[in-house]
Amino acid sequence: MQKIANISPPLPTKWEHLCQHYVMHGSALKASKDLKMNRAHAARLLKDPRIAKRIQEIQAAEFQDLGITAERVKEELARVAFASAAGLFDEEGRLIPVHELPDDVAATITGIDVEVQQKMRKDDDGNLVAEDVVTKKIKRADKMAALALLARHFKIVGAEDDGVNQLATALADRLNRAKRRMGEDFPLEEVDDARYVERVPEPATAAEEARIIVSAPPAAEPDSNLWD
Repeated sequence: MQKIANISPPLPTKWEHLCQHYVMHGSALKASKDLKMNRAHAARLLKDPRIAKRIQEIQAAEFQDLGITAERVKEELARVAFASAAGLFDEEGRLIPVHELPDDVAATITGIDVEVQQKMRKDDDGNLVAEDVVTKKIKRADKMAALALLARHFKIVGAEDDGVNQLATALADRLNRAKRRMGEDFPLEEVDDARYVERVPEPATAAEEARIIVSAPPAAEPDSNLWD
């Protein structure tokens, strides 16, 4: 394991080892096992601001060695977010071989499933021959997830809950506008919130009222009848 030089004030040796092993594994449990350290104690140490800062230094140095920068991450997200399926095909509508795809298109592919099946057909002489039918299924990175990350980064949208609240507000506004257009024919109150509206029970029919009366228990006789 390569040790990354300190930028902030040096930590105790045991703490430094914890930082190095945590970055290597990405897991407090594995780091504590490597160092034969109590797991709960390791978890408490990892919450220390000095250790957290040191971990960030190590990760930043490793990212730099790998050429991982914020600009490169945004570039890869943009490739996925704005990719078009048209880039997979040539001008005649045939699927382009993977090794011939442009880098921007190839970067959006996460997997390719190739299925080969035999299909019987007749040749020109009427004889049955078997031919291989190749089916390729291309899996691409989630376009909407990449768009959502970019939208949040550029503050085009807020948190996920904000989207739900905005949708409810938009629905309420549309209802109110529709009611205002109806105006005099249907004088309705403004809708403040798009929540559950309690259902008003309909009046009972004559048959239902009769059933209620029949099923009701007989009224008790007055106490005065007991002395007759």
